[in-house]
Amino acid sequence: MESKTQWQILLAIIFGVLLLIPIGTLIYITPATALDAIIRLSALWGFVGLTVSSIVNLNKRILYQKFGLKFMQLHHGLAIFSLAMATLHPVAFAIKTMSILVFIPDFSSWYNFWLLGGRPALIILYIAVIAALFRKKSKKAWKYIHMLIYVVLVLILVHGIMIGTDFQSIIILILFSVLSLGAFLTFLYLRTNSLGILSKKKEK
Repeated sequence: MESKTQWQILLAIIFGVLLLIPIGTLIYITPATALDAIIRLSALWGFVGLTVSSIVNLNKRILYQKFGLKFMQLHHGLAIFSLAMATLHPVAFAIKTMSILVFIPDFSSWYNFWLLGGRPALIILYIAVIAALFRKKSKKAWKYIHMLIYVVLVLILVHGIMIGTDFQSIIILILFSVLSLGAFLTFLYLRTNSLGILSKKKEK
């Protein structure tokens, strides 16, 4: 039990650092108002939660053995946190701009679509989350819809790089690129493993 507690503390420290780094960027680039701070932090924290919730899929057994945590509990906790932050970001921005257009995807041009990629990303995120709620009724279909999470990550990352204030910080750029890479490598590993590609290579 003591060993698991130590691992839990380590996990809490790592996640805490990931949440504190975005706060540090507020010092580097000071927000004009408290609302601006909320807009920026909610975006960064939402992305952190989303990528970490994907990465913890890597090995559910170790997650329980080392940390004493059930995957679904941790995954759902991170998902709720990410969804809340992802929703708070445009809501706060809508309040600032006094416009609901911030929720509507822009298809006027390919450039604008990616520039404002957070808009379609939020819609796709909700679709992916809702699909997971119906996983008991559809054992396989929901998984493919839930994979749209990775489309969301791409849209958000590009959106952040193109227009995100905090991506002017090299630390944020590197951190979020690494988190994104970790999430996609986890996805590729799990997909190749589920298709039996890795096991076939081991047999050879």
